[in-house]
Amino acid sequence: MTRISVCLFSFCLVVHAGLWIHGADDLDLVRGNRPTSRIVLSQYPSKLEAFAAAELQTYIRKATGAELEIVADTAASDDETLICIGRNRFSSQLAESLATARTDTILLKRDGRRLFLIGRDSPDLDPQTIGRQALTSERGTLNSVYEFLERHVGVRWYWPGESGEVVTQMNDLTIGDLDVEHAPHFVYRGSHQSQELMDKYSSAKDLHRWWMRQRLGGMEGNATANHSFNDYPARFGEQHPEWFALQTNGERLNIAGPWGGHVCFSNEQLFAQTVRDLLDYFQKHPTHRFRSVMPGDGLSGHFCQCQGCQAQVEPDKGASGRYSKYVWGFVNRVAREVAKQYPDRVITCCAYGGYRDVPSGITFAPNVSVTLCRNANGSGGNYECYRNLQLMQESKELLAQWSQAVSNVYVWDYHNLRWNRMMKGVPVVSPHGIAQELRHDYTAGVKGHIVEYNTISYHQKQVENLPHAWENWLMDTVNIYASFKLLWDVNTDVDALLDEFYGKFFGPAERPMRSFYSLLESRWMETNVPGDGAVSESPANVWLHVYPEPVVEQLFAHLDTAKQLAGESVYGQRIARLEDDFGIMQEKSRQWALAKAAGKESDLAGNCILNGGFEAVTESGWLEGPWGAMNARLKQDPLVFSLSREKPHAGQYSFRINAAEYGDNVATLNYVIASSNEEYQKYLGKHLKLSYYVFHESGELTLTTHLRLFQQNPGEEREYCNAVVSVRSVPVKQGAWTKVEKMGVVPFYENTVTLDLLLGVRHSGSKPPIVYFDDFSLTPVSGDGGC
Repeated sequence: MTRISVCLFSFCLVVHAGLWIHGADDLDLVRGNRPTSRIVLSQYPSKLEAFAAAELQTYIRKATGAELEIVADTAASDDETLICIGRNRFSSQLAESLATARTDTILLKRDGRRLFLIGRDSPDLDPQTIGRQALTSERGTLNSVYEFLERHVGVRWYWPGESGEVVTQMNDLTIGDLDVEHAPHFVYRGSHQSQELMDKYSSAKDLHRWWMRQRLGGMEGNATANHSFNDYPARFGEQHPEWFALQTNGERLNIAGPWGGHVCFSNEQLFAQTVRDLLDYFQKHPTHRFRSVMPGDGLSGHFCQCQGCQAQVEPDKGASGRYSKYVWGFVNRVAREVAKQYPDRVITCCAYGGYRDVPSGITFAPNVSVTLCRNANGSGGNYECYRNLQLMQESKELLAQWSQAVSNVYVWDYHNLRWNRMMKGVPVVSPHGIAQELRHDYTAGVKGHIVEYNTISYHQKQVENLPHAWENWLMDTVNIYASFKLLWDVNTDVDALLDEFYGKFFGPAERPMRSFYSLLESRWMETNVPGDGAVSESPANVWLHVYPEPVVEQLFAHLDTAKQLAGESVYGQRIARLEDDFGIMQEKSRQWALAKAAGKESDLAGNCILNGGFEAVTESGWLEGPWGAMNARLKQDPLVFSLSREKPHAGQYSFRINAAEYGDNVATLNYVIASSNEEYQKYLGKHLKLSYYVFHESGELTLTTHLRLFQQNPGEEREYCNAVVSVRSVPVKQGAWTKVEKMGVVPFYENTVTLDLLLGVRHSGSKPPIVYFDDFSLTPVSGDGGC
């Protein structure tokens, strides 16, 4: 006989095996693998209550073998042992007490021979319908069942599907005194993630139920913001083109898609329509408290050029504040107007990109909410903060500023390092960093979080017809499990959580699996890297420093030991799946190790890119020599791209880009350096430094330069592999030549590879710049390419 008890809110399982004395006050639910209780619903249960009862019945049967009958309250007698789910004739008084309780409150209470599992529920909710509605609502009764199953039946859900669940086997299920009322510390707990998995073992249904068991949810509707004008092109593009962002070519950006939804906040008719949409929404959804008002993605590259919008830009506020007054001023006006009819509804917007900083001179209405985006250092912004104390401090300071400015603060977390294709196959395990961050956020008054995980990029979905699915998702499950346990109860003991995970999920392979995950976490959290210490956009830093080949070999040695200990059991099956999902690490580390070993600077004397001063120009004005690949673009767009004698830096010519003639806010040009494996071998393993000079006199300029690798299998389209060198957001002084340089390592690939240089400018403002480039060089340098 086995008695199971679980420490409240610590999820630290304690098992007492052997004979024990049945206390007089203990209540048997199952005895000797036979049911001694029944599950009770109201005569007309909600869909949520019926599903909660079915979940309880299923997992008690899996644990004990006993099938508890589900009956209506009209068929249950007052003198039998009952598990009362949700609202019924036995729980009417408890149900009344929930009316004034906090969002998502759950009750687990025993009264004599009755056990009550009840919570605050959103009305008319079907939890089995796949989609965000079920995951952004109150499911208190269902959560109370999951709490009971975890505390008293020893059930755990570590992965989607049956392979990810753990159910403790027992002959008897008995409870003593029980009186628990709990409201989650974060009122909103969300995940920005598709319902598809690149996984043959798990369906969309499996993933949906797993997210519910991680306690996603909270209030009805989405408490966090997102781009809200994406449907405007389809709705108003033809009728009201003047509502959309004016571009430098004189056209209005009334297009749909990922980069759509860019409107003119200076247009009063657009303002009125925005307010009407919100009023209509709140009328149709009386239980939803939040609604987003937020520009389209990529605002800096698509900003409205009309006089009214340009007048509100504040360039002196820097890259993360120049549009703050513009965006938040509009949001604040909308919120005040909505409050006239719906004072209890909240208008929310993300602090994101060029409007991430708190604007000066705005007194926010009480019904404004901010969703602060932690996207410092590009993809995987939170993960960089865990490693970097300076970034963490900057994040805390920005949070404090927003907490003083508005009364409703939520956070958008970026746990999506691998969304950047340069970071394909890079794992991050950081449960202790997550715990430190969430505990700070709770004390700072943050009300909720939405966590973004990795997906295949939109580009990959469109070009290669891949589902917008989750790649290498097993790499993230430890972080997810810890995150949502902490969002539910910020005092969760992470060490106890991990101890339980290693033991219950891997059985006899507990020790090597503990070593595997501990090594992953310590490498990410503690490894110093060259340069500015950032990893998120540097594959060289990842594979030469954080996870070099010897470390990866050690990780897989732990997995090999674990497999031997686990054999063909369910534990071995789990380890085999982990080995398969993490397997990309072996290939990546091998590529970079080969590249580093092959790198002999003496093999590459002098410049790789010749004629950096653009001296080799024909009488017709075209380039000669290795730059000849640019001629096609020079001929195609002579007004945009040209060779110029106006501003040479070293020789007689410089390369000129006229952004005003490009017709978009980004002007780019490719120069192919290596178009075959033979040419690529010349650069393999070299520690290369790219440098050039740039000049411009007007406008707002952001440089974009990538030395990029593409891989191509026979008969297939070429696939982007890595950016060997990336230059982003370099400050360029107006009216003077600025030197730009960055270095990297060319990794090893076996298939056909091309190496090219993407050169571009991104601009915003009323005066698109004319930009000159000169003195390009790609040269071997000392060091290991980690910068």
